[in-house]
Amino acid sequence: MRQNTNQRDNENQKEYFKDPANWSVEDIALEKGLVATLAKKDKTKMSQVRKIFAELNNLYSLSKKSENIDEIKKEVLMLFPKINYAKNREVLKYDLYVVLKNWLNYLYNELKKGNKKPFEKFHDFLTALISYKKD
Repeated sequence: MRQNTNQRDNENQKEYFKDPANWSVEDIALEKGLVATLAKKDKTKMSQVRKIFAELNNLYSLSKKSENIDEIKKEVLMLFPKINYAKNREVLKYDLYVVLKNWLNYLYNELKKGNKKPFEKFHDFLTALISYKKD
């Protein structure tokens, strides 16, 4: 229980926990940006990051191909239990879990409005995360 309290206290101090709607191109692309900072601090193994990346990249591809918003929303929702399971197994570390959960919430809320545009920003985030991540 103590660790969860400390994690919640630290959330306010970690800028990469902010709402993805407020992430700038600089936050995503620059070497001193939020994604690079997250990638360098996160202890999730690269093999797990690639596995998650594959699932999320499939979601991005679906958003490009399909006009069926309900289908895309369903796929976004189904990623929540997957990342939660990975976090509970401790193969997905807490910080990356929170950031991914924030992104999925953001995407889902935008899809409810009929907006698929944030998927471009999401794809940029994923690409930068893989690029900056090192084992």
